[in-house]
Amino acid sequence: MEQKIIGIANTIAASDKCCGTIFAERSVSDGGPHAAELDSFFPPSFWRIVEEDLNGAFGLERYEEGSELTYDTWSTFKMKHVYQGHGIKGIKYHWSQVSVFTRQSKDKQFVLFVDCPKAVVDQIVRTCLSGSSRSVGLAGHVTSACRDPFIWHALLIGGLETEYESDYWGLRDIVRKWERERHGEPDFPLLHDLGRHLIHAKEIFEVATNTINSIVHHHRSLYDEFQATGMIAAEEQKSRQKLFRIIQEKLYISDKDMTAKQARATSLNERLHNEINLAYHVVTQKSNQLSINLASIARRDNATMKALALIGVLYLPGTFISGIFGMSFFNYNPQGNNNNNNSGTDWMMSDKFWIYWTITIPVTIFTVMLWAMLDETVEMYKYFMNKVKVTLQDKWNERPRSNRQKDEEEASTNDPSMMLKKWAMLECITRYI
Repeated sequence: MEQKIIGIANTIAASDKCCGTIFAERSVSDGGPHAAELDSFFPPSFWRIVEEDLNGAFGLERYEEGSELTYDTWSTFKMKHVYQGHGIKGIKYHWSQVSVFTRQSKDKQFVLFVDCPKAVVDQIVRTCLSGSSRSVGLAGHVTSACRDPFIWHALLIGGLETEYESDYWGLRDIVRKWERERHGEPDFPLLHDLGRHLIHAKEIFEVATNTINSIVHHHRSLYDEFQATGMIAAEEQKSRQKLFRIIQEKLYISDKDMTAKQARATSLNERLHNEINLAYHVVTQKSNQLSINLASIARRDNATMKALALIGVLYLPGTFISGIFGMSFFNYNPQGNNNNNNSGTDWMMSDKFWIYWTITIPVTIFTVMLWAMLDETVEMYKYFMNKVKVTLQDKWNERPRSNRQKDEEEASTNDPSMMLKKWAMLECITRYI
């Protein structure tokens, strides 16, 4: 196997020189000498996984020239890496999109990995392709990979399993941190932002599962077609069947593992919702307790106001009586026989004292009635004005459209006669109401 880390624009030159595996960066304009030939070298559908932001995809295209069949396969997987920064509010993240492209012909195979993380590259090269791992199950059949390009999709998925696992545990650690640190005021915007990351994680795992299922389906369909058409030589039947079975088993295990990650992401999302609900109820409880405390303070203030009112009631009769007898209608020092204002023994009341009661009693009754009817008067006024508005609108809508347009044109010219007509109409409707 020949490993190269190059730009995509240089893959054409590399493909002409070797039949090995190429690891490239997603850079269309990296200055490669063969950059102009990219559009014709790769199928148009492949560029979606390079230029667009995809969550996951699998594609297959075939080219038949006589009896020779050449077919391209490609798959892409999305990852969102969420990790804890400094402090509980330091949540950071970044996206990555990893793809593999294969071109299989009768005597040549071209494999291109795009934007693989270094850990995935090392695992594919060191663990899978070196044949040093007994757990992968594909290492011993890499030498037969030129017969079945789907082995590269299985290798990529196996390398990404560790990345997906790390992404899940990164989210889990953040949620667990919130579960353990429930003191203090909750940061609801941050919790909902974390929920957004979990929604993305669920979507990523679900789409990855669908992509794996699509790879399994097309792999089986293509193998059955090759067997039915006799494209597999008799001497290769046994080895190809064994390789097919191993790839299917690996993809099946990866599918189940991805389904488990999706279930764990769903459970983690529910745990976060539980924390959000708990924080909301704690805040509500604190708010209710604050309302209870404010109500207690209001009751104490009410008791104080009652005491002040009682004191006022105690003084009010005396003040009222002293006010009456302090008016000029009474004279407590009438002039006596000795011409001394201070020696009189009788006091006199004016015969005009009835004027005070004649004015005071009606004014008091009117004030009390006005206060009692104030709220009802406001509601009646609002109801009346709303009814006038609705009636005017209904009458206006009942008029022919031509008349309405004419009236609007006349109103725009500020014609005094038109204004008089409108006032007359308003008066008639008001009387009608």
